[in-house]
Parts: sequence; C-alpha cells; structure tokens
Amino acid sequence: MTLCHTPIINQTNTWMSGWTDRYTIFEKQALNYVDQVKINDFEHSTYCSFHKNYFYGESPKTGCSTIKRVLIQAEMGKRIDFEHSNYIHYREFNPFLKISQVGNLEEYFQREDLFKFCFVRNPYTRLLSCYLDKIQKDQFQNRQIKIQLGRRPDSQKEITFNEFVDSVIKQPVMFMDQHWRTQYYQTFQSNIDYDFIGKFENFEEDLFFVLDQLAINREKYYDVSNEHATNADELIQKYYTKDIAEKVYRKYEIDFEYFGYQKSLT
Repeated sequence: MTLCHTPIINQTNTWMSGWTDRYTIFEKQALNYVDQVKINDFEHSTYCSFHKNYFYGESPKTGCSTIKRVLIQAEMGKRIDFEHSNYIHYREFNPFLKISQVGNLEEYFQREDLFKFCFVRNPYTRLLSCYLDKIQKDQFQNRQIKIQLGRRPDSQKEITFNEFVDSVIKQPVMFMDQHWRTQYYQTFQSNIDYDFIGKFENFEEDLFFVLDQLAINREKYYDVSNEHATNADELIQKYYTKDIAEKVYRKYEIDFEYFGYQKSLT
C-alpha cells in the first residue's frame, strides 16, 4: 500500500492562507470599530480575557500599568514577580487574547456576559504627565518631538511644555502617540458601548469596582505601580498658562465634553 503525504511546505502554505483569510475578515470587521485610529492600534490597545470574560480598552497615562499588573496576575491565577516592569506592556508576555482572535466582532461585543471597561483622565493632567514622563525623561517620544520641531534627535536643547503642546496639537489623531492620543478615539468610544468608564481621579475606588465585577480578589492581586507616576496633578499651575490651557482644551474638547471634565484648570 502506498501512503500519500501532503508535503510540509504545502501544509504550511495552507495554514498561512487560512490565517491570512481570517485576518482579512477581522480587518474588514474592525473598520466598524475604529475611528481615526489604525487597525494595528486597535489590536495593541485592547485586551480580551478568555478566563474572566472582559474587554479592556487601554488609554495610557490613566493607571494602565497598575491595571494590567492586576489583570495579568488574576488571569494567570497567581502572584507574579515581574522581573522587568515593562514586560506588562508587551503583548507577547501577557496572557490576553488579541481582538483579532475573538471571532465575529459584532457577536463578541454584544455578548451579555462580556464586561467592557476603560479608564480615562483629565486631559490637562494627562498631557502634562506625558510631558514629564516621556519628554523630560528622554524616552523615544522625546526624539520624535525634536524631529517635529526641526531639531536633531540628539539635540540637547530642552523641549519646553509649550513646544510639546504646540507639536501635539498639530498631529492628526491617527498619527498621535497613544500616550497623548485623544481618549475618545484611543478607547473607541464611538463604536463600543462600555459597561463602565473609570476615572483616574477616582482610581482606586473605580478599579476596585471593576475587580469586584470580575470576581477578582483585589487583596491578593492589587498593588500600585508607580514607575510612571509624575504627580502631574500637583504641577498644573507650574506648567500651564491661560494660553496653553486654551490650546489643550481646543485639541481635546471631545474628551472634556464626553467624559465630563471641566474646562477650568482647577
């Protein structure tokens, strides 16, 4: 009897073709949920729990390091000693499904057992926190802003807060860094009906509410990550002028209105 084997290369091509077809379907569905944001940012900024049945839409600079630290440990069912704190931000090191892996998106978001949540922050303090953490600490975003300002990436000239704000307000939403992208678009508010929108200003209370909804033991898994803390709330008067505040308000007006933040700096 002669056995016929499908060549390995043909098996691989078949698998790759199937994966490509499924991802093409996902891309078409994703267009119904993204608004002025790239599809790969939709994948990067969303976390889907298979174990706890929740969807988390991430907006950086709203306590996301603490949130993901808690959720990762709860998903794994054990305390984890994170050797490098930044690992929690790398998708390859966390246990969540990507949004492209959940199947039909319309059916997924309509599931009655799915708890959808996100966290947001006052645009004034969020943008200042971005400046203090990413620009003054010379992260890679610092070099991006220098290039936008027409400077050499290795220039030692300090970027002032006003220069940073002027650079940000010129950026289209799609090309904004996620740390200061308009939160309404960063969390896909126009097309996702969230069950809960937490506020950074009430962070612990709101996060505890989320953990209770998900039956996550907060005493076991909750601890605060302060690695990116900037105390921006206490430095508002130092960095903001009336002119800067007006520019920020105009750029982020949809965030102020949609999430209920006041135009006043106080």
